[in-house]
Amino acid sequence: MLSKFFLLILRFCISGWVGAAILFVILTVQEIRLGQFESILLDRLILIRFPIYYTFSFVMIGLASLTGSLYWILFPALRSTKIGVSLILLTLLIMVGDYLFVYSELAAMLLPVGSPRPHNFHGYHVLTERLNALAVLMGIAGAILVNWGEASRKGEPSQS
Repeated sequence: MLSKFFLLILRFCISGWVGAAILFVILTVQEIRLGQFESILLDRLILIRFPIYYTFSFVMIGLASLTGSLYWILFPALRSTKIGVSLILLTLLIMVGDYLFVYSELAAMLLPVGSPRPHNFHGYHVLTERLNALAVLMGIAGAILVNWGEASRKGEPSQS
């Protein structure tokens, strides 16, 4: 019963995060590409939305990492599930690193809102885009592996 609970939370959290992250990226890119908002408004949106995105990410990926790790430790897990959990743990590590060392710097560069951006802003922006893209791709791969692997089992868990 506990194994099913851990799998439920793991699958729900990583799948929910992947869907929300993809939606967030699509909406953010669309706002920038359409050019309907002034630079000051975009700066404000970044300072308002991204902390919510990172908080949501840490909760969802953190819970997925915790329950996936507990499942791996306490119950015999398929190799695909172990790889999926490993990818989810790496996703969390990338998100934490991005937030602490890249996004935090970017947010500081946007203050006060409307001020000119420093010369290194573009480099940080490109880096955070790449780190977030990597995190989403790893999250997708992890979600596929944890959702597919254990669901194909018949009967009692066994090592493979």
